[in-house]
Amino acid sequence: MRLTAILVVGAIAQICLGVGTASAAGADASTVAKARAEGRLVWLTTQILGELALPLAAAFKSAYGIEVTVQRAHPRQTADRLVQAARTPRTGIDVVDGRSAIPHLKRAGLITPLAPETLRLLPTQLVDRDGFWVATNVYFHAVAVNTERVRPDHRPRTLEDLLRPDWRGRIAWSGQSTLSGGAGFIGTVLADRGDEAGRAFLARLADQQIATFDVPSRQIVEMLIAGTFDVALQVYAHQASISAGRGAPITWLPIEPLTSSVTAVGITRQAPHPTAARLFLEFMLSRPGQEIFREADHIPASPDVEPKDTSLRPRNGKPRAVFFSPEEIEEQMPAWQKLQDALLKK
Repeated sequence: MRLTAILVVGAIAQICLGVGTASAAGADASTVAKARAEGRLVWLTTQILGELALPLAAAFKSAYGIEVTVQRAHPRQTADRLVQAARTPRTGIDVVDGRSAIPHLKRAGLITPLAPETLRLLPTQLVDRDGFWVATNVYFHAVAVNTERVRPDHRPRTLEDLLRPDWRGRIAWSGQSTLSGGAGFIGTVLADRGDEAGRAFLARLADQQIATFDVPSRQIVEMLIAGTFDVALQVYAHQASISAGRGAPITWLPIEPLTSSVTAVGITRQAPHPTAARLFLEFMLSRPGQEIFREADHIPASPDVEPKDTSLRPRNGKPRAVFFSPEEIEEQMPAWQKLQDALLKK
């Protein structure tokens, strides 16, 4: 089993100081003309409609006069839906995103290689090495605590602190097979410490009687806020930040290593509006597009656009993070889930 390499995600900003992002006004004139002639495109997305997808579609239409039909699907349904649609002469779908869907679609030959100009808009860590996808936004997963139930001087500062006897029965994580669940936490520990040391730590952590809930990470955050438990593992740091900004008793902790990944986006092989699809994808990576991600409280992929909460993006490698590509997550997730199941049976 190949363990994913550790990426110091905070170095991205330094690596990419010379990397430019496209602007709405900077697109090639012939590309724009051809895209306008196609007139529209269909985007199958895992992003929340009112929060992000519809504002992006509206901004793109305002910039280019091209209509975007937005269809939303659950991450677990996106790939299946496109696979079924591909059995018809044309899918009707142009652009598709989703961390879990993209590797499956790539392997099935249902997305097409992107233009070199598109791939150059981001640093190499946020671009598929085979050229099939780029990242639109970055995620970090972290430990979070209920600030009313855990006073500042008692909060864990390292993973080893979670092994203290007083945390037994007070920790929770999601049992779903995602990077934001216990399986993702397990994968991060193994990648960071190696198989032997990682398993030794996880065996001790299992003795803490971690509560496991078959719900998405967002619901784990809500349960933490409600005081159902005191500590949550592997929650989205930006979701904790958003809730804290609204007055909820929650904070995420910079315990190393964080886990990092991306939302990947690509163009379908049978896209009926391929040029409009490319223009839309590049618009998402442009400064105007990335600022819409920022306003939706996401962490933009572009190092030129800061998130609202600047602490969400590591600086100078601190806090350290382990990065997983969508392909690595798909490859390793079954083994991580199997180990989580075994640990829960202890």
